[in-house]
Amino acid sequence: MPHASRILFPLLTVFLLGLFTQCRETAETTSDAPPLPRLDSLLLTPNGVEKLLSADAPMATLWGQLLGASPDDTPEPILQRFAADTLIRRLQDSINRTFPIAQRPDAQLRQAFANLKKLAPTRPTPRLLYYNSGFTASFLVADSLLAVGLDRFLGADASFYTALGMPRYLAAHMRPADIVPRALEAWLTSEYPLTDPRPSILAQMIYNGKLKAVIERLLPDTPDTLALQYSAAALDWLDASEKEIWTYLSEKRLLYEKNQLIVSQFTRPSPFTSAFGQNSPGEAVNWLGYRIVTSYQKAHPETTLDALFALPAETLLQQSKYRP
Repeated sequence: MPHASRILFPLLTVFLLGLFTQCRETAETTSDAPPLPRLDSLLLTPNGVEKLLSADAPMATLWGQLLGASPDDTPEPILQRFAADTLIRRLQDSINRTFPIAQRPDAQLRQAFANLKKLAPTRPTPRLLYYNSGFTASFLVADSLLAVGLDRFLGADASFYTALGMPRYLAAHMRPADIVPRALEAWLTSEYPLTDPRPSILAQMIYNGKLKAVIERLLPDTPDTLALQYSAAALDWLDASEKEIWTYLSEKRLLYEKNQLIVSQFTRPSPFTSAFGQNSPGEAVNWLGYRIVTSYQKAHPETTLDALFALPAETLLQQSKYRP
């Protein structure tokens, strides 16, 4: 479990003070399913730490560790400091305005996990809840638990992100609408991790392509701009440049490149992919991986989700009948 710095609250004060002074269940598909637990709001009520420990002690422990408590520490002290911090309380006010407790933003997420259960019936369905990470983590994933950090989805133009110096290309995917596809990605990554510590560009882009293809399948009524996490302009560019991307990777013999700095330049989030110019989107080759995976799925519709993620990238490419 990664630990946040123990000086989290002073750092938040430095970044945000000026801004603020200026301005356990399984997925259900029925409309009467109870809303996801709003532990973010519960923690900031009177005696909130005690209520949180009573409602979900395992999550309280994980939350405390995220904020800086060691595994041997009790989470109460750091959670109490977190809940009492004035800036965190103002952040929670913004969360409550963006995500009123009376609203039901979780119905699509529940339905997506119901769809996932049909594709992978032996895999666990996580219990879902909301929390406030203090800008440290979009999701907590552990032991059949998926917690959504609502503070990380306040909107691309949220003044908090500007104050924190959040790059625009990252903030663009921190909207309420991004919760569902990104939550699915977090869970799939946990259930089907890429085990190679030094993947090639081909292995990484095929793995990311698998994630995108599966998320698209789980969200059949969601626009590609959300399901695939590319803007409309980026999708237009990718569609027009598919052959050129493939040719570049092939001619430069980059598909089997394992230098992780180079792999990251092509597959990690960025404002653009430097090899393809400033008009290109970041992660351009991941879209190529998605295209290869969907080509494979069309040629092999019987492939299960477990089998798809177990299939080596080179084998998948060879059997995909992919033609850019």
